[in-house]
Amino acid sequence: MGNSYEGWVELHVRYSWLVLFNSVRIAPGLTFGLSAITKPVGIEAAREADAQGDVRLLGYLGPELAISFMGVLIWN
Repeated sequence: MGNSYEGWVELHVRYSWLVLFNSVRIAPGLTFGLSAITKPVGIEAAREADAQGDVRLLGYLGPELAISFMGVLIWN
C-alpha cells in the first residue's frame, strides 16, 4: 500500500462561564477542522474506489458538552 502523510488544522471554541445554581458548570464547545492526506491507504482507498470520489481532504465538526460539579474546598 505504501506510505501516506497526514496534516490537520482545527479551531476549538468553548464557552465555560455558564454556571447554574452556583454548583454546576456547563461548557458547550465546537471543534471545526480540516484533515488532509497525501494518499488513501487501507479502508480509505477501498471506500474511495467504491464511491469514485476523492478522500484526500476531510472537513469535520465536533460538538461537545462538558458538565462539572463545583464543590466547596475546606482546608484544615
